[in-house]
Amino acid sequence: MERASVSVVIPTFNRASIVGEAVASALAQTHEPADVVVVDDGSTDDTASALDAYRGRILYVRQQNAGPAAARNTGIRHTKSRYVAFLDSDDLWAPEKLRAQMSLFASDPSLAVVSCLARYVAFDGRTLAETGPPQDTLRAGDRTGLRRLLLGNTVSGGSSAVVRRECLDDVGVFDEELWGVEDWDMWLRVAKKYSIGFVNQPLTIMRSGAANLSATANVATMLANELRLLDKHFADGSLGFGWYDRGMAISERYGRAAWAYYATGHPRQARRCLARALANNPVHFLSQRAFPGLFARTLIGQRSLATLRRVLGSRSAARRSS
Repeated sequence: MERASVSVVIPTFNRASIVGEAVASALAQTHEPADVVVVDDGSTDDTASALDAYRGRILYVRQQNAGPAAARNTGIRHTKSRYVAFLDSDDLWAPEKLRAQMSLFASDPSLAVVSCLARYVAFDGRTLAETGPPQDTLRAGDRTGLRRLLLGNTVSGGSSAVVRRECLDDVGVFDEELWGVEDWDMWLRVAKKYSIGFVNQPLTIMRSGAANLSATANVATMLANELRLLDKHFADGSLGFGWYDRGMAISERYGRAAWAYYATGHPRQARRCLARALANNPVHFLSQRAFPGLFARTLIGQRSLATLRRVLGSRSAARRSS
């Protein structure tokens, strides 16, 4: 069987110190990519020189700064393979990532996208979060899978996905008006019409630092774009969900933003987000046990809450012994 060709698109902006690591992990794949396109989104550092060692093995494209979605789209236009894989310049791949994903494509021709699990680490190698749970194939238009995808990006970040070009030709490229959630928007568009498969192995290493798009300093901007994304997908009715599910999805976004605010020392903003989460869908809010618990912390403080729990616990113990 002829080996399917896959192109790799690596958008980058001011990552001179680490972009070479991402490129090296793409070039080291056991399923060798047909080409690797690095799109420099108007970097002001020494990115071009940092890539000198890879000239002849990659295509380097420079453009004026327009954001990660625009950089990915530029990369897509410079590729010709039947499959396109995306790798952010601060992330890495395990050597067998593409081989495992292309094997799944070969075994299930109905799949338009194949993702994989990821490890979340700091740049110094510290684990930041556990690998997410295994994912079942999300079949085209499946309401249960779509609902899960509405509540959170279950397909994972762009660095984990490989996409059939025919799918991109049909649903369109990344939405350049959405900041930080353009990959989630893409998977929602795909899932309405196509199936998405998963290699349930952590083959992507996603690294986080203060300058990442996912940094909590950007919570307000991320939340605004997440709400814009939901408005976009509910506006045309193509999801097939009504007001209850819309409220549930919005409640989830406010609740997650509250956690980010609280983790960065902003309990007042966290409390405001939790109030919005409660207002948009009280049932969903109360079903997520972490949200009411966080609300209590923002109202009375972590130390006071611990004291209250000890007092209530001691009173309960006293009643049981009497």
